[in-house]
Amino acid sequence: MREGLKLARSGGSILHHEAEARLLGILRKRYYYGLGLAAYLRAHPGAGKAQVGAVLRAMWRNRRSLAGEPLVAAGMVLMRLLEGAAYEAGHLTGWRRLRRGGDR
Repeated sequence: MREGLKLARSGGSILHHEAEARLLGILRKRYYYGLGLAAYLRAHPGAGKAQVGAVLRAMWRNRRSLAGEPLVAAGMVLMRLLEGAAYEAGHLTGWRRLRRGGDR
């Protein structure tokens, strides 16, 4: 955190429920998020690398658990690769729109 700034905390909780998630729906959502990625990265330089790094570190920290479930690990890697491709497709579309002066 930047010096002089305080972190605010909330006593509330957030329920994140994707039990009915389907791969195509997830990829559509990642594409949609990717549309705003160019503007986000412009406003927050370095944030993209930090977030990708956090995911990779988490996978590395849990490598033994993943090795014990090779099918799950392979599915997770495949899903992350597909999500990355969807983000990047949205990012490129959003970047082109941003260059033309449009919005998301």
